[in-house]
Amino acid sequence: MPRILQEVLAFAPDVLLLQEVDLTWYEQFWKPAMEGRGYVGKHTLKRGRGSSEGIASFALADAFEIVEIRELSLSLDRPDLPVPLARLLGAHTSTRDAEIPTVAQLLLLREAAPVASPTAVPRQVLVANTHLYFANEAMHVRTMQTALILDGLREWSDELQPQQQEEWQRAIGALAAAAPALIVAGDLNADASDAALQLLTSGLVRADDPDWLHGALNWAPSLELPAAARESAFELAAALIECVDERYNAVQGSDVEAAWAEHLRHSEAAGARRGAHEEATLEGAQRIAREFHLLRKAVQLPSSARSRAHKLRADARDDASARDGANELERFAAAVVRDAAAGRTLLESEALAAAEVAHQLRLPLRLVIHGVAPSAEDRQTSWFSAAHARLDELRFWLEAAQEALRTRVASEGGGRWRRGGAVAAAGHDPSAAELWALRAAGVSLSNPKPLVSVYGPNPLPTHAVPRYANTLDWICVDSHHLDVVGVAPLPPVEELTRHVAMPSVEWPSDHVSLCCDLAWRE
Repeated sequence: MPRILQEVLAFAPDVLLLQEVDLTWYEQFWKPAMEGRGYVGKHTLKRGRGSSEGIASFALADAFEIVEIRELSLSLDRPDLPVPLARLLGAHTSTRDAEIPTVAQLLLLREAAPVASPTAVPRQVLVANTHLYFANEAMHVRTMQTALILDGLREWSDELQPQQQEEWQRAIGALAAAAPALIVAGDLNADASDAALQLLTSGLVRADDPDWLHGALNWAPSLELPAAARESAFELAAALIECVDERYNAVQGSDVEAAWAEHLRHSEAAGARRGAHEEATLEGAQRIAREFHLLRKAVQLPSSARSRAHKLRADARDDASARDGANELERFAAAVVRDAAAGRTLLESEALAAAEVAHQLRLPLRLVIHGVAPSAEDRQTSWFSAAHARLDELRFWLEAAQEALRTRVASEGGGRWRRGGAVAAAGHDPSAAELWALRAAGVSLSNPKPLVSVYGPNPLPTHAVPRYANTLDWICVDSHHLDVVGVAPLPPVEELTRHVAMPSVEWPSDHVSLCCDLAWRE
Protein backbone atom coordinates (compact mmCIF):
# COMPACT_ATOMS: atom_id res chain seq x y z
CA MET A 1 0.00 0.00 0.00
CA PRO A 2 1.53 3.39 -0.94
CA ARG A 3 2.65 5.39 2.05
CA ILE A 4 0.26 8.29 1.37
CA LEU A 5 -2.75 5.93 1.53
CA GLN A 6 -1.40 4.37 4.72
CA GLU A 7 -1.23 7.80 6.31
CA VAL A 8 -4.70 8.76 5.10
CA LEU A 9 -6.30 5.60 6.51
CA ALA A 10 -4.30 5.56 9.74
CA PHE A 11 -7.17 7.32 11.50
CA ALA A 12 -9.90 5.29 9.72
CA PRO A 13 -11.87 8.46 8.90
CA ASP A 14 -15.62 8.35 8.34
CA VAL A 15 -15.24 11.18 5.81
CA LEU A 16 -12.15 11.89 3.71
CA LEU A 17 -11.72 15.17 1.79
CA LEU A 18 -8.89 15.54 -0.73
CA GLN A 19 -7.70 18.44 -2.88
CA GLU A 20 -5.42 18.66 -5.92
CA VAL A 21 -6.39 15.16 -7.06
CA ASP A 22 -5.56 14.30 -10.67
CA LEU A 23 -8.46 12.58 -12.44
CA THR A 24 -6.29 9.76 -13.78
CA TRP A 25 -4.91 9.06 -10.30
CA TYR A 26 -8.43 9.16 -8.90
CA GLU A 27 -9.73 6.65 -11.43
CA GLN A 28 -6.74 4.31 -11.31
CA PHE A 29 -5.68 4.57 -7.67
CA TRP A 30 -7.92 6.41 -5.21
CA LYS A 31 -11.33 5.14 -6.32
CA PRO A 32 -10.53 1.40 -6.41
CA ALA A 33 -8.37 1.59 -3.27
CA MET A 34 -11.04 3.38 -1.26
CA GLU A 35 -13.99 1.37 -2.60
CA GLY A 36 -12.13 -1.79 -1.61
CA ARG A 37 -12.13 -0.48 1.94
CA GLY A 38 -15.84 0.34 2.08
CA TYR A 39 -15.85 3.96 0.94
CA VAL A 40 -18.05 5.69 -1.64
CA GLY A 41 -16.58 8.71 -3.39
CA LYS A 42 -16.84 11.39 -6.04
CA HIS A 43 -14.29 13.43 -8.02
CA THR A 44 -14.99 16.92 -9.36
CA LEU A 45 -12.76 18.58 -11.94
CA LYS A 46 -11.83 22.22 -11.91
CA ARG A 47 -13.51 24.22 -14.65
CA GLY A 48 -10.34 25.43 -16.40
CA ARG A 49 -9.60 24.57 -20.02
CA GLY A 50 -7.91 21.18 -20.20
CA SER A 51 -7.78 20.81 -16.42
CA SER A 52 -7.20 17.27 -15.13
CA GLU A 53 -7.03 18.25 -11.46
CA GLY A 54 -9.83 18.64 -8.95
CA ILE A 55 -11.17 17.62 -5.56
CA ALA A 56 -12.43 14.29 -4.25
CA SER A 57 -14.58 13.25 -1.30
CA PHE A 58 -15.16 9.82 0.25
CA ALA A 59 -17.55 8.62 2.96
CA LEU A 60 -17.38 5.30 4.77
CA ALA A 61 -20.62 3.53 3.85
CA ASP A 62 -20.99 2.03 7.34
CA ALA A 63 -20.97 5.52 8.86
CA PHE A 64 -22.68 7.80 6.34
CA GLU A 65 -24.90 7.52 3.29
CA ILE A 66 -24.04 10.08 0.61
CA VAL A 67 -27.56 11.32 -0.14
CA GLU A 68 -26.50 13.83 -2.80
CA ILE A 69 -23.43 15.65 -4.09
CA ARG A 70 -23.67 19.06 -5.71
CA GLU A 71 -20.86 20.63 -7.70
CA LEU A 72 -20.57 24.35 -7.08
CA SER A 73 -18.67 26.56 -9.52
CA LEU A 74 -16.79 29.31 -7.72
CA SER A 75 -16.19 31.49 -10.78
CA LEU A 76 -17.47 35.04 -10.39
CA ASP A 77 -19.30 35.44 -13.72
CA ARG A 78 -22.33 33.46 -12.53
CA PRO A 79 -25.82 34.88 -13.13
CA ASP A 80 -27.06 33.78 -9.69
CA LEU A 81 -24.68 35.77 -7.47
CA PRO A 82 -25.93 36.92 -4.07
CA VAL A 83 -27.05 40.56 -4.18
CA PRO A 84 -23.99 42.08 -2.39
CA LEU A 85 -21.56 40.29 -4.71
CA ALA A 86 -23.62 41.17 -7.78
CA ARG A 87 -23.40 44.85 -6.80
CA LEU A 88 -19.68 44.64 -6.21
CA LEU A 89 -18.85 42.78 -9.41
CA GLY A 90 -21.12 45.04 -11.41
CA ALA A 91 -18.78 47.85 -10.40
CA HIS A 92 -15.62 45.76 -10.99
CA THR A 93 -16.22 43.88 -14.21
CA SER A 94 -12.55 43.02 -14.75
CA THR A 95 -12.70 40.94 -11.55
CA ARG A 96 -16.01 39.37 -12.54
CA ASP A 97 -14.82 38.35 -16.01
CA ALA A 98 -11.50 36.79 -14.97
CA GLU A 99 -11.12 33.08 -15.60
CA ILE A 100 -11.39 31.32 -12.23
CA PRO A 101 -11.62 27.50 -12.42
CA THR A 102 -12.26 26.85 -8.72
CA VAL A 103 -15.03 24.48 -7.66
CA ALA A 104 -16.46 23.12 -4.43
CA GLN A 105 -18.21 19.88 -3.63
CA LEU A 106 -21.25 20.13 -1.38
CA LEU A 107 -22.16 16.77 0.14
CA LEU A 108 -25.31 15.84 2.01
CA LEU A 109 -24.42 12.99 4.37
CA ARG A 110 -27.02 11.05 6.34
CA GLU A 111 -26.15 9.08 9.43
CA ALA A 112 -26.07 5.37 8.51
CA ALA A 113 -25.74 3.88 12.00
CA PRO A 114 -28.96 2.72 13.73
CA VAL A 115 -30.56 5.50 15.76
CA ALA A 116 -31.63 5.14 19.35
CA SER A 117 -35.36 5.44 18.71
CA PRO A 118 -37.35 3.99 15.79
CA THR A 119 -39.12 7.34 15.44
CA ALA A 120 -35.95 9.48 15.56
CA VAL A 121 -34.82 11.38 12.50
CA PRO A 122 -31.37 10.38 11.18
CA ARG A 123 -28.95 13.25 11.62
CA GLN A 124 -27.43 14.87 8.57
CA VAL A 125 -24.34 16.87 7.72
CA LEU A 126 -23.74 19.30 4.88
CA VAL A 127 -20.04 19.28 4.01
CA ALA A 128 -18.21 21.67 1.67
CA ASN A 129 -14.89 20.42 0.29
CA THR A 130 -12.91 22.97 -1.70
CA HIS A 131 -9.56 24.29 -2.84
CA LEU A 132 -9.94 28.06 -3.08
CA TYR A 133 -8.27 30.17 -5.76
CA PHE A 134 -4.49 30.03 -5.43
CA ALA A 135 -3.11 33.46 -6.45
CA ASN A 136 -1.55 35.07 -3.39
CA GLU A 137 -2.81 38.55 -4.32
CA ALA A 138 -6.42 37.42 -4.82
CA MET A 139 -7.57 37.66 -1.20
CA HIS A 140 -10.80 39.34 -2.32
CA VAL A 141 -11.55 36.47 -4.71
CA ARG A 142 -11.20 33.89 -1.92
CA THR A 143 -13.48 36.02 0.27
CA MET A 144 -16.15 36.01 -2.43
CA GLN A 145 -15.72 32.28 -3.03
CA THR A 146 -16.19 31.64 0.69
CA ALA A 147 -19.39 33.69 0.57
CA LEU A 148 -20.62 31.58 -2.38
CA ILE A 149 -19.95 28.35 -0.47
CA LEU A 150 -21.77 29.58 2.62
CA ASP A 151 -24.65 30.80 0.48
CA GLY A 152 -24.88 27.39 -1.21
CA LEU A 153 -24.90 25.59 2.14
CA ARG A 154 -27.58 27.88 3.57
CA GLU A 155 -29.83 27.45 0.54
CA TRP A 156 -29.53 23.68 0.68
CA SER A 157 -30.14 23.63 4.42
CA ASP A 158 -33.29 25.71 3.95
CA GLU A 159 -34.49 23.29 1.25
CA LEU A 160 -34.01 20.27 3.49
CA GLN A 161 -36.02 21.26 6.52
CA PRO A 162 -39.56 21.42 5.06
CA GLN A 163 -38.73 18.45 2.86
CA GLN A 164 -37.61 16.42 5.88
CA GLN A 165 -40.59 17.50 7.93
CA GLU A 166 -43.05 16.25 5.34
CA GLU A 167 -41.08 13.04 4.73
CA TRP A 168 -40.77 12.03 8.38
CA GLN A 169 -44.20 13.16 9.54
CA ARG A 170 -45.75 11.19 6.73
CA ALA A 171 -43.66 8.11 7.50
CA ILE A 172 -43.64 7.91 11.28
CA GLY A 173 -45.20 11.04 12.68
CA ALA A 174 -41.89 12.41 13.89
CA LEU A 175 -41.21 16.05 14.61
CA ALA A 176 -39.39 18.12 12.00
CA ALA A 177 -35.77 17.22 11.46
CA ALA A 178 -33.20 19.56 12.90
CA ALA A 179 -31.17 21.66 10.49
CA PRO A 180 -28.15 19.72 9.22
CA ALA A 181 -24.75 20.36 10.75
CA LEU A 182 -22.37 22.33 8.52
CA ILE A 183 -18.69 21.69 7.82
CA VAL A 184 -16.39 23.68 5.51
CA ALA A 185 -12.96 22.19 4.91
CA GLY A 186 -10.08 22.15 2.48
CA ASP A 187 -7.11 24.09 1.22
CA LEU A 188 -8.44 27.63 1.54
CA ASN A 189 -5.17 29.34 0.59
CA ALA A 190 -5.95 31.77 3.39
CA ASP A 191 -4.58 32.29 6.87
CA ALA A 192 -6.32 33.37 10.06
CA SER A 193 -5.95 37.08 9.26
CA ASP A 194 -7.63 36.84 5.84
CA ALA A 195 -11.20 38.00 5.27
CA ALA A 196 -12.19 34.54 4.00
CA LEU A 197 -11.46 33.05 7.45
CA GLN A 198 -13.06 36.00 9.20
CA LEU A 199 -16.27 35.40 7.26
CA LEU A 200 -16.25 31.73 8.22
CA THR A 201 -15.42 32.11 11.89
CA SER A 202 -16.49 35.60 12.98
CA GLY A 203 -19.43 36.00 10.62
CA LEU A 204 -18.67 39.46 9.20
CA VAL A 205 -16.47 41.08 6.57
CA ARG A 206 -16.92 44.84 6.21
CA ALA A 207 -16.89 46.88 3.02
CA ASP A 208 -13.65 48.61 4.03
CA ASP A 209 -11.82 45.41 5.00
CA PRO A 210 -8.18 45.70 3.80
CA ASP A 211 -8.44 42.50 1.73
CA TRP A 212 -10.85 44.12 -0.71
CA LEU A 213 -8.37 46.85 -1.59
CA HIS A 214 -5.40 44.51 -1.47
CA GLY A 215 -6.95 42.40 -4.22
CA ALA A 216 -8.14 45.37 -6.27
CA LEU A 217 -4.64 46.88 -6.24
CA ASN A 218 -2.48 43.76 -6.57
CA TRP A 219 -4.32 41.00 -8.46
CA ALA A 220 -3.56 41.35 -12.17
CA PRO A 221 -7.12 40.80 -13.49
CA SER A 222 -8.70 43.23 -11.01
CA LEU A 223 -6.00 45.74 -11.81
CA GLU A 224 -6.48 45.14 -15.56
CA LEU A 225 -2.72 44.68 -15.71
CA PRO A 226 -2.63 42.60 -18.94
CA ALA A 227 -4.65 45.30 -20.73
CA ALA A 228 -2.41 48.01 -19.26
CA ALA A 229 0.67 46.11 -20.45
CA ARG A 230 -0.79 45.88 -23.98
CA GLU A 231 -1.64 49.57 -23.99
CA SER A 232 1.86 50.42 -22.83
CA ALA A 233 3.38 48.23 -25.57
CA PHE A 234 1.39 50.08 -28.25
CA GLU A 235 2.43 53.46 -26.86
CA LEU A 236 6.10 52.45 -26.78
CA ALA A 237 5.93 51.12 -30.31
CA ALA A 238 4.15 54.26 -31.55
CA ALA A 239 7.00 56.35 -30.17
CA LEU A 240 9.54 54.44 -32.27
CA ILE A 241 7.59 53.39 -35.35
CA GLU A 242 8.96 56.26 -37.44
CA CYS A 243 12.41 54.71 -36.96
CA VAL A 244 11.40 51.36 -38.45
CA ASP A 245 10.38 50.37 -41.97
CA GLU A 246 7.48 48.08 -42.83
CA ARG A 247 9.68 44.97 -42.58
CA TYR A 248 10.66 45.89 -38.99
CA ASN A 249 14.19 46.75 -40.05
CA ALA A 250 15.90 49.78 -38.58
CA VAL A 251 15.94 52.69 -41.02
CA GLN A 252 19.51 53.83 -41.55
CA GLY A 253 20.24 57.27 -40.17
CA SER A 254 17.06 57.54 -38.11
CA ASP A 255 17.45 59.27 -34.78
CA VAL A 256 15.95 56.81 -32.31
CA GLU A 257 16.92 58.80 -29.24
CA ALA A 258 15.36 61.99 -30.65
CA ALA A 259 12.07 60.16 -31.23
CA TRP A 260 12.27 58.72 -27.76
CA ALA A 261 12.96 62.10 -26.17
CA GLU A 262 9.87 63.51 -27.90
CA HIS A 263 7.82 60.60 -26.50
CA LEU A 264 9.06 61.35 -22.99
CA ARG A 265 8.19 65.05 -23.33
CA HIS A 266 4.72 64.22 -24.61
CA SER A 267 3.96 61.66 -21.87
CA GLU A 268 5.23 64.06 -19.20
CA ALA A 269 2.94 66.79 -20.51
CA ALA A 270 -0.01 64.36 -20.52
CA GLY A 271 0.49 63.71 -16.84
CA ALA A 272 1.75 60.14 -17.19
CA ARG A 273 3.61 60.30 -13.89
CA ARG A 274 0.90 60.41 -11.27
CA GLY A 275 1.38 59.49 -7.68
CA ALA A 276 1.86 61.70 -4.67
CA HIS A 277 -1.06 64.01 -5.47
CA GLU A 278 -3.59 61.36 -6.44
CA GLU A 279 -7.08 61.96 -5.09
CA ALA A 280 -8.29 59.29 -2.65
CA THR A 281 -10.21 57.31 -5.25
CA LEU A 282 -9.96 53.72 -6.36
CA GLU A 283 -9.14 54.86 -9.90
CA GLY A 284 -6.26 57.00 -8.64
CA ALA A 285 -4.88 54.20 -6.49
CA GLN A 286 -5.15 51.79 -9.44
CA ARG A 287 -3.12 54.14 -11.66
CA ILE A 288 -0.32 54.10 -9.10
CA ALA A 289 -0.64 50.33 -8.72
CA ARG A 290 -0.43 49.71 -12.49
CA GLU A 291 2.70 51.81 -12.77
CA PHE A 292 4.24 49.97 -9.82
CA HIS A 293 3.43 46.48 -11.09
CA LEU A 294 4.47 47.20 -14.69
CA LEU A 295 7.82 48.58 -13.57
CA ARG A 296 8.33 45.67 -11.18
CA LYS A 297 7.63 43.18 -13.98
CA ALA A 298 9.81 45.10 -16.42
CA VAL A 299 12.77 44.99 -14.04
CA GLN A 300 12.24 41.31 -13.24
CA LEU A 301 11.70 39.93 -16.74
CA PRO A 302 15.32 39.61 -17.93
CA SER A 303 17.26 37.36 -15.61
CA SER A 304 19.70 40.26 -15.32
CA ALA A 305 20.63 43.43 -17.14
CA ARG A 306 23.81 41.65 -18.22
CA SER A 307 21.88 38.86 -19.97
CA ARG A 308 19.75 41.40 -21.84
CA ALA A 309 22.80 43.39 -22.95
CA HIS A 310 24.54 40.15 -23.98
CA LYS A 311 21.55 39.09 -26.08
CA LEU A 312 21.27 42.46 -27.80
CA ARG A 313 24.99 42.49 -28.59
CA ALA A 314 24.77 38.92 -29.92
CA ASP A 315 21.91 39.98 -32.20
CA ALA A 316 23.97 42.92 -33.37
CA ARG A 317 26.91 40.69 -34.30
CA ASP A 318 24.63 38.73 -36.64
CA ASP A 319 24.22 41.87 -38.72
CA ALA A 320 27.44 43.09 -40.22
CA SER A 321 25.97 46.56 -40.53
CA ALA A 322 25.37 46.91 -36.81
CA ARG A 323 28.80 48.01 -35.60
CA ASP A 324 28.07 51.00 -33.40
CA GLY A 325 25.68 52.22 -30.75
CA ALA A 326 23.42 54.01 -33.23
CA ASN A 327 22.77 50.81 -35.18
CA GLU A 328 22.14 48.92 -31.94
CA LEU A 329 19.52 51.49 -30.99
CA GLU A 330 17.88 51.09 -34.38
CA ARG A 331 17.76 47.32 -33.98
CA PHE A 332 16.28 47.78 -30.53
CA ALA A 333 13.58 50.08 -31.91
CA ALA A 334 12.75 47.43 -34.51
CA ALA A 335 12.42 44.79 -31.79
CA VAL A 336 10.03 47.01 -29.80
CA VAL A 337 7.79 47.65 -32.81
CA ARG A 338 7.90 44.02 -33.96
CA ASP A 339 7.02 42.58 -30.54
CA ALA A 340 4.17 45.04 -29.98
CA ALA A 341 2.75 44.27 -33.45
CA ALA A 342 2.89 40.55 -32.61
CA GLY A 343 0.72 41.15 -29.52
CA ARG A 344 3.52 40.72 -26.99
CA THR A 345 3.88 42.91 -23.93
CA LEU A 346 6.57 43.67 -21.40
CA LEU A 347 5.36 40.58 -19.53
CA GLU A 348 6.96 38.44 -22.26
CA SER A 349 9.27 40.66 -24.35
CA GLU A 350 12.70 41.76 -23.18
CA ALA A 351 12.75 44.66 -25.64
CA LEU A 352 9.42 46.00 -24.39
CA ALA A 353 10.48 45.47 -20.77
CA ALA A 354 13.61 47.55 -21.34
CA ALA A 355 11.58 50.26 -23.08
CA GLU A 356 9.11 50.34 -20.17
CA VAL A 357 11.99 50.86 -17.72
CA ALA A 358 13.30 53.74 -19.83
CA HIS A 359 9.79 55.20 -20.14
CA GLN A 360 9.02 55.15 -16.42
CA LEU A 361 12.47 56.37 -15.35
CA ARG A 362 12.63 59.02 -18.12
CA LEU A 363 15.96 57.67 -19.36
CA PRO A 364 17.60 57.61 -22.80
CA LEU A 365 17.26 54.18 -24.38
CA ARG A 366 21.01 53.68 -24.59
CA LEU A 367 21.19 53.53 -20.79
CA VAL A 368 18.93 50.49 -20.58
CA ILE A 369 19.93 48.55 -23.68
CA HIS A 370 23.62 48.94 -22.81
CA GLY A 371 22.82 48.30 -19.16
CA VAL A 372 25.21 45.64 -17.93
CA ALA A 373 24.79 44.80 -14.27
CA PRO A 374 26.00 47.93 -12.47
CA SER A 375 29.41 47.90 -10.86
CA ALA A 376 30.00 49.09 -7.33
CA GLU A 377 31.25 52.54 -8.39
CA ASP A 378 28.31 53.38 -10.66
CA ARG A 379 25.53 51.58 -8.77
CA GLN A 380 24.12 54.82 -7.45
CA THR A 381 23.56 56.24 -10.94
CA SER A 382 22.65 53.06 -12.81
CA TRP A 383 19.15 52.48 -14.19
CA PHE A 384 18.98 49.36 -12.00
CA SER A 385 19.32 51.39 -8.81
CA ALA A 386 17.03 54.10 -10.13
CA ALA A 387 14.35 51.50 -10.92
CA HIS A 388 14.38 50.13 -7.39
CA ALA A 389 14.31 53.62 -5.92
CA ARG A 390 11.29 54.36 -8.08
CA LEU A 391 9.61 51.13 -6.96
CA ASP A 392 10.10 52.14 -3.32
CA GLU A 393 8.57 55.53 -4.09
CA LEU A 394 5.58 54.01 -5.87
CA ARG A 395 5.06 51.48 -3.08
CA PHE A 396 4.93 54.32 -0.56
CA TRP A 397 2.41 56.25 -2.69
CA LEU A 398 0.31 53.13 -3.16
CA GLU A 399 0.14 52.45 0.57
CA ALA A 400 -0.72 56.10 1.22
CA ALA A 401 -3.45 56.08 -1.43
CA GLN A 402 -4.89 52.87 -0.04
CA GLU A 403 -5.00 54.26 3.50
CA ALA A 404 -6.52 57.54 2.29
CA LEU A 405 -9.18 55.64 0.40
CA ARG A 406 -10.09 53.47 3.38
CA THR A 407 -10.25 56.57 5.60
CA ARG A 408 -12.51 58.34 3.12
CA VAL A 409 -14.88 55.40 2.83
CA ALA A 410 -15.06 55.00 6.61
CA SER A 411 -15.61 58.72 7.19
CA GLU A 412 -18.51 58.80 4.74
CA GLY A 413 -20.30 56.42 7.08
CA GLY A 414 -19.58 58.67 10.05
CA GLY A 415 -19.32 57.21 13.53
CA ARG A 416 -22.06 54.75 12.68
CA TRP A 417 -19.71 53.02 10.21
CA ARG A 418 -17.23 52.15 12.89
CA ARG A 419 -20.00 50.82 15.13
CA GLY A 420 -21.39 48.72 12.27
CA GLY A 421 -24.63 50.69 11.79
CA ALA A 422 -23.56 52.14 8.47
CA VAL A 423 -22.78 48.67 7.18
CA ALA A 424 -26.37 47.66 7.81
CA ALA A 425 -27.58 50.90 6.23
CA ALA A 426 -25.54 50.22 3.12
CA GLY A 427 -27.18 46.84 2.79
CA HIS A 428 -30.62 48.49 2.60
CA ASP A 429 -29.61 51.46 0.45
CA PRO A 430 -28.61 50.31 -3.06
CA SER A 431 -27.05 53.65 -3.99
CA ALA A 432 -24.89 53.70 -0.84
CA ALA A 433 -23.85 50.09 -1.36
CA GLU A 434 -22.86 50.80 -4.96
CA LEU A 435 -20.93 53.92 -3.91
CA TRP A 436 -18.95 51.98 -1.32
CA ALA A 437 -18.38 49.14 -3.79
CA LEU A 438 -16.85 51.63 -6.21
CA ARG A 439 -14.72 53.49 -3.69
CA ALA A 440 -13.72 50.69 -1.34
CA ALA A 441 -13.72 47.82 -3.85
CA GLY A 442 -15.69 45.84 -1.28
CA VAL A 443 -19.06 45.14 0.24
CA SER A 444 -20.28 43.98 3.62
CA LEU A 445 -20.76 40.21 3.88
CA SER A 446 -22.21 38.27 6.77
CA ASN A 447 -22.46 34.68 7.94
CA PRO A 448 -25.32 34.39 10.47
CA LYS A 449 -24.02 31.09 11.81
CA PRO A 450 -20.24 31.40 12.26
CA LEU A 451 -18.23 28.19 12.31
CA VAL A 452 -15.40 27.13 14.60
CA SER A 453 -11.92 26.07 13.51
CA VAL A 454 -11.29 22.63 14.99
CA TYR A 455 -7.59 23.51 15.44
CA GLY A 456 -8.37 26.85 17.04
CA PRO A 457 -7.93 30.34 15.60
CA ASN A 458 -4.14 30.23 15.13
CA PRO A 459 -2.89 26.70 14.44
CA LEU A 460 0.61 25.74 13.41
CA PRO A 461 1.54 26.07 9.71
CA THR A 462 0.17 23.46 7.33
CA HIS A 463 2.44 24.40 4.43
CA ALA A 464 6.13 25.27 4.54
CA VAL A 465 8.90 26.12 2.10
CA PRO A 466 12.10 28.11 2.71
CA ARG A 467 11.24 31.62 4.00
CA TYR A 468 7.51 30.92 3.98
CA ALA A 469 5.33 28.91 6.32
CA ASN A 470 1.63 29.47 6.84
CA THR A 471 -1.67 27.89 7.87
CA LEU A 472 -3.61 27.43 4.63
CA ASP A 473 -5.73 24.35 5.42
CA TRP A 474 -8.78 24.43 7.67
CA ILE A 475 -11.66 22.39 9.04
CA CYS A 476 -14.44 24.66 10.26
CA VAL A 477 -17.52 23.14 11.88
CA ASP A 478 -20.95 24.07 13.16
CA SER A 479 -20.55 24.21 16.94
CA HIS A 480 -24.33 24.31 17.46
CA HIS A 481 -24.53 20.69 16.31
CA LEU A 482 -20.99 19.31 16.68
CA ASP A 483 -18.40 19.07 19.43
CA VAL A 484 -14.68 18.76 18.67
CA VAL A 485 -13.49 15.70 20.59
CA GLY A 486 -9.89 15.78 19.41
CA VAL A 487 -7.50 16.57 16.57
CA ALA A 488 -4.38 14.95 15.18
CA PRO A 489 -1.35 17.00 16.29
CA LEU A 490 0.32 19.33 13.79
CA PRO A 491 4.11 19.08 13.47
CA PRO A 492 6.38 22.03 14.26
CA VAL A 493 7.60 23.95 11.24
CA GLU A 494 11.17 22.74 11.86
CA GLU A 495 10.04 19.24 10.97
CA LEU A 496 8.32 20.40 7.79
CA THR A 497 11.52 22.07 6.54
CA ARG A 498 13.99 19.48 7.79
CA HIS A 499 14.53 18.41 4.17
CA VAL A 500 14.36 21.96 2.76
CA ALA A 501 10.67 22.13 1.86
CA MET A 502 7.43 20.23 1.43
CA PRO A 503 6.93 17.76 -0.16
CA SER A 504 9.93 15.77 0.99
CA VAL A 505 10.99 12.25 1.91
CA GLU A 506 9.35 12.82 5.27
CA TRP A 507 6.22 14.67 4.11
CA PRO A 508 4.80 13.21 0.87
CA SER A 509 2.43 16.14 0.27
CA ASP A 510 3.06 19.87 0.18
CA HIS A 511 0.34 20.30 2.83
CA VAL A 512 -0.12 18.69 6.23
CA SER A 513 -3.19 16.46 6.52
CA LEU A 514 -5.76 17.63 9.07
CA CYS A 515 -7.78 15.11 11.06
CA CYS A 516 -10.39 15.61 13.76
CA ASP A 517 -12.91 13.60 15.78
CA LEU A 518 -16.36 15.15 16.02
CA ALA A 519 -19.34 14.16 18.15
CA TRP A 520 -22.99 15.08 17.83
CA ARG A 521 -24.05 17.67 20.36
CA GLU A 522 -27.15 16.32 22.07
